Amino acid sequence: MIKMHSNLNFRRFIEQSAMARRQVQVFSTFTDLLQNRDTDVFLMNMRTLLRKGVHVDFLLLHPDSLTADQRQRELRGLGADVASLIIENIHTLNDFAATLPEASARNLSVRLYDASASVIMYRWDDRSLISFLAPDRLAEEGTHLEIDLRSPIGAFIDTRFSDIWSQAEDCDAGTVHDHAAALG
Repeated sequence: MIKMHSNLNFRRFIEQSAMARRQVQVFSTFTDLLQNRDTDVFLMNMRTLLRKGVHVDFLLLHPDSLTADQRQRELRGLGADVASLIIENIHTLNDFAATLPEASARNLSVRLYDASASVIMYRWDDRSLISFLAPDRLAEEGTHLEIDLRSPIGAFIDTRFSDIWSQAEDCDAGTVHDHAAALG
């Protein structure tokens, strides 16, 4: 079953992802989930899930990629600085990872991709909120579909995530500092 939502409701995602048993995945250019009033609640939930062995994966756009430049041009009217927002996300995740016990940290992965994704995904187990990138607005502000990833469209999105994930580079503390230094 597909449910339609007028925009991305981070609180719904936070509530649903807190009950995940296997995995949580965020696939986006950058995510306001890591820079809003509910970030602390989300990270507290992720800490609990990681301790229970749930895998948490973030796949963010590489801030130095041509795709990031393109997304910046698409969002120029909104005043968003795409590279800076990605780097803020990376810093938040890096700081969070630094507070985790080693056993929990092994279940957290952050990768940077350099591809035209056209879609964002916020997943908990076999359910996901997805949206397609529009050239003139943030994807989080547009219509979102809540889908079962075992459905045909869900399988397509899951395959796209897996393909990009397999080609993406791991993001570690050194990568974060290199990007931050490059932006001044």
